[in-house]
Amino acid sequence: MASDDDNNPTQRFVRISKAICRAHQCSCDIKIEHENIPLVNDEKMAAFAKQTTAEVFGSIDVIDPGRYITSEDFSEYTSRVPGVFILLGCADPEKKTDIPLHNPSFNIDEYVLMKDAELHVKGALTFLTQSVKE
Repeated sequence: MASDDDNNPTQRFVRISKAICRAHQCSCDIKIEHENIPLVNDEKMAAFAKQTTAEVFGSIDVIDPGRYITSEDFSEYTSRVPGVFILLGCADPEKKTDIPLHNPSFNIDEYVLMKDAELHVKGALTFLTQSVKE
C-alpha cells in the first residue's frame, strides 16, 4: 500500500484526527514514527497453515480468520520470504486459562502448548516434504 494512499492506516488516522480537531475549532500536529512494517501473511502459506491447523486440532472451526493490527518484528521476514504469523489462543474457563497474557494470574493450558509444538513440527515437516517433491 502506498504511503500517500488515503486508505493507508497512518494517513487515515491523520485525516480523521485533523477532521475532529477542525470540528472542535482546534488544530493538531501529528508525527508518527513507524518502528515496524505491516505484517502481511502470504496467501499460500496462510492456506497451508490453515490446513495444518485443522489437521492438528481436528477441525477447521478452531480457526479465526479475522484481521488484526499487529506490531511484530516477524514482518521483516514476511517482507522478504513467504510466511505466515499465527496467533494461538489457550483460553479455557474450566481450566482457568482465560486470563490475558500480561496479567500476573495468567496460566497457560499446557495441552494447547503441546498442540502448538505439534503444529509447528507437522507444518515444517509437511512443508519440507512438499518442497523436496517439487
